[in-house]
Amino acid sequence: MDYKIGGLEPSQLIVIAARPSVGKTGFALNMMLNIARNGYKTSFFSLETTGTSVLKRMLSTITGIELTKIKEIRNLTPDDLTKLTNAMDQIMKLGIDISDKSNITPQDVRAQAMRHSDRQQVIFIDYLQLMDTDAKVDRRVAVEKISRDLKIIANETGAIIVLLSQLNRGVESRQDKRPMLSDMKESGGIEADASLAMLLYRDDYYNRDEDDSITGKSIVECNIAKNKDGETGIIEFEYYKKTQRFFT
Repeated sequence: MDYKIGGLEPSQLIVIAARPSVGKTGFALNMMLNIARNGYKTSFFSLETTGTSVLKRMLSTITGIELTKIKEIRNLTPDDLTKLTNAMDQIMKLGIDISDKSNITPQDVRAQAMRHSDRQQVIFIDYLQLMDTDAKVDRRVAVEKISRDLKIIANETGAIIVLLSQLNRGVESRQDKRPMLSDMKESGGIEADASLAMLLYRDDYYNRDEDDSITGKSIVECNIAKNKDGETGIIEFEYYKKTQRFFT
């Protein structure tokens, strides 16, 4: 994927869009861990779930311990606990900031972007449609304003902003349910704002017979539908939902 997208560039607005529960949060967290390991300052605004939940997902990804086992705690072995301790140390050393404030605005993102001006920063937001805006306008207009504001913030601060987005239900009515840019919920303007747009699709999301219940493995198609600085096209990932891991 790094080769196809051409690497990260300052001031990019990157969009990751999918239907609910397809795996966009897990995909974003895998991406964030890889970016942080390469020396970038990273932060994650989680509007949908708690910071603790985000941390547990990251621990599952790093250690390979099933997420449900981490949540239950009591079934963890001494070896599991050692792995989790080491993973927590790794996250602390990477300096990843996690915020679960539920009413963040573009100005909160600007403040974060300006806080670490000495390092290239990558800011993840999960997800666009839950963000607040001061504008008292129609929700579609408000979401488009948020998208535009985030693009301006990326341009002015040099931060890379990775914005997760929901897809609307229109995709469900088509025979081929693979998403298109026009399916992004409440935000036609984001097509213009985004430097890079990735649309995620899982066949077993719609066809349960395709689900591998033993390994929890799914095939996720990542459609790079827009890319100003590199190639477009589809990349397939193996997604292990039980451990939140993605592999090409």
